[in-house]
Amino acid sequence: MLGPMRPMRTSAVQQASRPATSKAGLVSATALAALSALLLPRIGLADWSFLKGTAVTTFNKDDRDRMAENARAVLNSADASAKQDWNNPATGSSGHAEVVGQFSTSDGTVCKRLRVVNRSKAAEDSSTQTLCKYAGRGWLLNPDAKPGDAPAKTP
Repeated sequence: MLGPMRPMRTSAVQQASRPATSKAGLVSATALAALSALLLPRIGLADWSFLKGTAVTTFNKDDRDRMAENARAVLNSADASAKQDWNNPATGSSGHAEVVGQFSTSDGTVCKRLRVVNRSKAAEDSSTQTLCKYAGRGWLLNPDAKPGDAPAKTP
C-alpha cells in the first residue's frame, strides 16, 4: 500500500527554470516529476535532484515512455476533459493524466491544465501544470499563461 500523496517540490523547480525562461515567459528548461518523461528529453536538464523521492525517479525507460505517451495523448485529444490511465505490469508502475481545464491566451495559443498522477512501488505523487501548444515546438510548460478574451480553441 502506498502512503499519502506528497505535494511536488516546486521551489527547486521554479529556481531551476528561471534562468532559462524566454521573453514570452515560457519555461522550456524545467521539469516536473509528473511530466519529466515528456519534457526532459527535449530540454537536457542536468540536475534532477529536485525529483528525489518522487515516483518518476524509480521508473525505468519503459515506464517513462508509457507515462510520456499517455500525457501526450491526453494533451492532443480534442476532448476538453480527456483522461487516460497507463500501467506497466512488468514493474507495477502506473499513472493517470487528465485535462482539468483549457483556455486560449489573448494571442490564440491553446493551453491546458494537466493533472498527472504517478505511482511506483516506492512512491505516489501528483502535479497539475499549465502547458501550451506552440507551432513547431509542441507542448511546453507555461505557468504564466492567462486566458484571453476569446473562447478556448481546440489544438
